Amino acid sequence: MKTAFLILAHEHPALLARLVHRLEHPESAIFVHVDRKRDCQPFKSAVGDGALFLEDEARIESHWGAYSVIRATLNLVRTACEIAPMTERFVLLSGVDYPVLSTEEIIKFLSKDVEVIQVDRALDPCGRSEFDRCANRIFLGERGFMNPRTGHAWLNWCRALVARVPRVPAYGATIFYGPPHWALTREAVQIILKIEQAAPEKIQWFRYALYPDEMVFHTLLKHSARADKIVYDATKVTPHWHPRLAGIGYIDWDNPNPSTPRILELGDLAQIRASGAMFARKMHPGRSAALMDALDAGVVPRT
Repeated sequence: MKTAFLILAHEHPALLARLVHRLEHPESAIFVHVDRKRDCQPFKSAVGDGALFLEDEARIESHWGAYSVIRATLNLVRTACEIAPMTERFVLLSGVDYPVLSTEEIIKFLSKDVEVIQVDRALDPCGRSEFDRCANRIFLGERGFMNPRTGHAWLNWCRALVARVPRVPAYGATIFYGPPHWALTREAVQIILKIEQAAPEKIQWFRYALYPDEMVFHTLLKHSARADKIVYDATKVTPHWHPRLAGIGYIDWDNPNPSTPRILELGDLAQIRASGAMFARKMHPGRSAALMDALDAGVVPRT
């Protein structure tokens, strides 16, 4: 297998099935992690034999913005490495992503010796921007009752108080920040896994960070021999990519309908095509059905 698609799913079994079936290819393998808070059986029934699902002991109870997402991702990576040891490329997706290109085109694009991950900024350990505070302030959302999305509203004062506490000790190196989804080479993945074994503290420090999935892989790769292979690196060059291109995918935070990021619909097709993205996010099984039909058919809208 040349390419392993790693999918983090927690909702919409039918949408996951559609994504998996679209990604199926003789040179690809698909691995799925279903949030442990969900019953896995509806997802397995919908997908059938098109993907390998992580066993229950490898499934993580994920929480919004928390370190559990890193644990789930690493479990996917390790499983793919063990089951498909000749894999050359690892692509991390969510269950609400959908391909813009054919799987054959994606595999061909990823045949280059590059790391398709986006680094938007270097964080200031003493900074006060919303991005800096993701790393330099304490976030306890790994515990469900303390997570802003799932915790009790009466704990808001406690969460706000904890969020004012500086991280001690600091990370000890520059932290880099960017969109969470990527397509990494085997060499890059092996670097991450070796660090996890030899210096786990470099990853585990992010247990109390907000959005660690937008920092861990970016930081470790920026401090590695693969740093010069990163395709989208705003810390080295002035960004020249499409404003809604987030690494491997298109995403629209500017036009809620009413959710953010925007649920993509057929009217978004032209912008998606223009972005040059391999994938688009965020899909809904009903509202995005016509858009996914158009992407499946390779429809390019008239200008």
